Amino acid sequence: ILFGSMFYVIEADANPQFSSIPMGAFYTVATITTVGYGDMVVSTFLGKVVGVVCMFLGLLIVALPVIIIGGNFEKEYRSYIDKKEKKIIFDKAQKFEQQAEQGNEKQKDGEETEPPRFSRSDRGFFEVY
Repeated sequence: ILFGSMFYVIEADANPQFSSIPMGAFYTVATITTVGYGDMVVSTFLGKVVGVVCMFLGLLIVALPVIIIGGNFEKEYRSYIDKKEKKIIFDKAQKFEQQAEQGNEKQKDGEETEPPRFSRSDRGFFEVY
């Protein structure tokens, strides 16, 4: 509304397209959102200066929140993926420990058991963790 009023005051005498504040507000919205239909154009130097200021403020108003929201989304998504990977690793470690304990219990009871069968990746995982 502020820029719409400014465009009306500056352009009303020189340009009949800016016949009211709502028409100035329409031009402001088209300028801020960088749509720029081209159906309304400022004609005075001061109107062009206000238009440039309006464009830059539009970029700041629209672009900065998008960057902030996008950055926070990426941060939260990375955190979610890290938690998911840690849970998978933790579950594998618990499964491996349970299998090893079952093998140890059978050996304590004196039963003849074959060693637990673990894949190479499981053995490597146990050595690392």
